[in-house]
Amino acid sequence: RTDIFSLGVVLYELLTRQLPFKGGHEAAVMYEIVNVEPPPVSAIRQDVEPELERIVMKCLEKDREERYHSVKDVAVDLKHFKRDSEGKRIERRTPQPGVASQQPPTVTGPSAGRARGLPGWLKVAAAALFAVIAVVVWQLMRPPGAVSENLIFKPLQVPFTTVWYPGLSSDGNWIAFPATDANNVTEIYYMHASGGEAKRLTNDSIFKYTADISPDGSQIVFTQGSSRQQQSFPFAAYTVSTLGGSTKRIADFALGSRWSPDGRFIAYLGRDPSGRRLGLWMMDADGSRKRMVFVDSVQGGRVSVAWSPDGKAFAWIRNFLGTTGIYEEIVVHDIETASERQLTNDRKDIDEVYWLPQGEILFSSNRGGASNLWTIPSGGGTPVQITKGPGPDLGIKASRDGKRVLYLQQTFNGSILVGDLAGLNGRQLTPDDQSVSTPSFSPDGRQIAYLVADQDPLKPFRFIYLVDRDGQNRRQLTMTGENIENFVWSPDGRKIAYVQHVDLEVDSAHSIVIVDLSDPSQRKVVGKGRVIGWMRDGVSLNVIRNSTSWKVPIQGGLGEKFFEDSVIVSESPDGAKLAIVDTRPDKFGLLLKIKDKPPRRISEAAPTITAGAFSRWSPDSKNFIFAQDGVLWTVSVETGKLQRYVWKNPEAVGFDDFSPDGKHTVFVKQRMNAKLILIDNFQ
Repeated sequence: RTDIFSLGVVLYELLTRQLPFKGGHEAAVMYEIVNVEPPPVSAIRQDVEPELERIVMKCLEKDREERYHSVKDVAVDLKHFKRDSEGKRIERRTPQPGVASQQPPTVTGPSAGRARGLPGWLKVAAAALFAVIAVVVWQLMRPPGAVSENLIFKPLQVPFTTVWYPGLSSDGNWIAFPATDANNVTEIYYMHASGGEAKRLTNDSIFKYTADISPDGSQIVFTQGSSRQQQSFPFAAYTVSTLGGSTKRIADFALGSRWSPDGRFIAYLGRDPSGRRLGLWMMDADGSRKRMVFVDSVQGGRVSVAWSPDGKAFAWIRNFLGTTGIYEEIVVHDIETASERQLTNDRKDIDEVYWLPQGEILFSSNRGGASNLWTIPSGGGTPVQITKGPGPDLGIKASRDGKRVLYLQQTFNGSILVGDLAGLNGRQLTPDDQSVSTPSFSPDGRQIAYLVADQDPLKPFRFIYLVDRDGQNRRQLTMTGENIENFVWSPDGRKIAYVQHVDLEVDSAHSIVIVDLSDPSQRKVVGKGRVIGWMRDGVSLNVIRNSTSWKVPIQGGLGEKFFEDSVIVSESPDGAKLAIVDTRPDKFGLLLKIKDKPPRRISEAAPTITAGAFSRWSPDSKNFIFAQDGVLWTVSVETGKLQRYVWKNPEAVGFDDFSPDGKHTVFVKQRMNAKLILIDNFQ
């Protein structure tokens, strides 16, 4: 029976590629053999059949009486397992149609003539050995959670072109999704996967981003912003019945909320206690007993978390800082032991992860160029591409049995328009075949600069373009692949300073670059931080570092603080006034200051201060306009009167800049093309 224990060790190592006992020296190994139970095979390889795991672990029983009594008994159980398992075998999906599936190698036993002269006990041992080899080789070669060759793709007939991240019921028959209608109102909808009416479940007009259906199909957890605008942080978690009715707020800051497999818990990404980093949190299904599982090392980037089928681990995407921005890798985190293993090492962008019941992890990545769906074994291995084409193939969900997968295709197009101060009577300057953003007038009003991004949201690069105000002479200013966050014109209109984005929240990880319009190939890096304005003197920039405004020379250098720590300052066009945003929690708010007069605090004004938040001075310096909870407000410097900015264009949530004469605005009319696609016969 000692030999049977040794056989169990060999089987365990063959299946898991690691030893059952891992002491650092001989005495430690002996201690573990006597006192420590080896980890179950399924804890390392989730695709191993339970019966094979039982056989291996029985060989490793510490009590001799609990172990197999003979090699013959091992051989009998292995033979029965092999016979029963071969009938349930799933063929591996091949990368290209028409290529034969890989078959496990045939293990040939000794010839009858040679075996005839062996003693009976040795024949049994030999038979058992070859049975073991055959079963283990078959198990190792059998593809875990193999994808079917006969995938059926079904685009769903959804009455919207603007659709956000969806949810799929456990039986694969119902779909929940946020969608934005023609009036720019986003609600949660629920419909049968075979088609039919999309029933609206919510009715508050606030932007919603993701949806996930509870395992019993009774509730939906969704992420909701603070206004109708898409980037309306902070996002909170809500639940609503699949029958409709009132919504319930269950977490104040929550991204990517996901039900546990048993429906008892919800996992989500939220702020750590310091408020500076994201952490993975768990709460009970009713929103009670919130507890943090771990904290990410990098703030910003994309977020996604998936439960393991047994609810004992998470797969999630960890953010890393690269030379051109943030990239993601898949990490598996064990809840009980807090141990982690990184599955990918592509240094590419990942959108979402989903843990399939057969043990593989389905994810969306641009590791092959376009953003497509891939699978990777949860124990590690080589990713296999599932979808091909331009994509982008994003948000992923699957049915409980893994046979049906739902994903989202989503592209953005937009055009730049110049209209009046209310956004009406707009004239289109650019075609609507690009993803454009943040247009800004040149100081003389003759040109407009703007950013162009790839239609695939996982591709980070953005470029600065210029177009004349009459829509002519459109040209590209920056050529190198950079993740440009924003830009500002110099007072003379000859240069542009822009921010090369690396981390969403860390100001010091942004590089400030100046480019000369007369020779765009000449670029100069002048410092770190977020640039929000070019000072009127033309030789320094208004830069934010750690929520504090700095005056930084364009020739380089640290510069000097504009005001106090944790205070952001914006200078008016005439240089005589300051808008001051105090970001200190006990003093948060907006103050306006006229030269030689004490600052005036504007009651009820709390400008949004996240990256990309809107704020502008009117060209005559009489009013300061800012975004608060996704709504544009204007305040008079002379009177301090605060009122909502009058914007009447329903096709754009607001404007990006005033013309220098103060008579026109420039803004983006954005259009999304989204499709929900089902894959049947997935596994």
